[in-house]
Amino acid sequence: MKHTYYKMIMVFCVVILTGITGADLFAAQAPPSSGDSQHTQTPQWPDVKADGQITLYNPEDWKKSAYLPPRPSYPDPPVAGVQYQIWAYVRYSGFPDGGPYPYFVRIEVDNSFFEEIQDVAYGPTQGLTPVKSSKLWKATPGTHTIKYMVDSKNNIAEGPINEGNNSHSETFNVPFPRLDIKQPIEKNINPVIPRAR
Repeated sequence: MKHTYYKMIMVFCVVILTGITGADLFAAQAPPSSGDSQHTQTPQWPDVKADGQITLYNPEDWKKSAYLPPRPSYPDPPVAGVQYQIWAYVRYSGFPDGGPYPYFVRIEVDNSFFEEIQDVAYGPTQGLTPVKSSKLWKATPGTHTIKYMVDSKNNIAEGPINEGNNSHSETFNVPFPRLDIKQPIEKNINPVIPRAR
């Protein structure tokens, strides 16, 4: 009994010295309620990311196919001398309602700037969209690397995790054109002149 009495006095002194009220002591011991605004989950960050694929389209193939989109020229080896449109694929999610939310996609070819394109994400939908270059890239023989960076101007705050998935690159080879060497046609440089009769 005496120990309980001393404990009560000590608790009372701590309350007086620190200014903690009984309600504060109860709140500190009680588990957080589901409706407590201080313990709600952190809202999901928007995410625009490079989806990990690049395709090259030959605009001339589009003209030949009036109804169905043609098969992309790349991943098949591009042909030297042909001009291609670059498609970079972006996947976005986690945007609140009230969009559109503009962002930029930067394309580089062989570590050199090629083009920066503006696109938009529409919240709260989630989807995959191809961002198409307005310029055409002319394939030349040799090894090439195409890289694209999503949200290259940091228009969208994506949180500490989602900023790390914004770029993708692919390296491919453009074969040298085949040289078809035709065999020369032999000509008789010493024709036989028939004898006169």
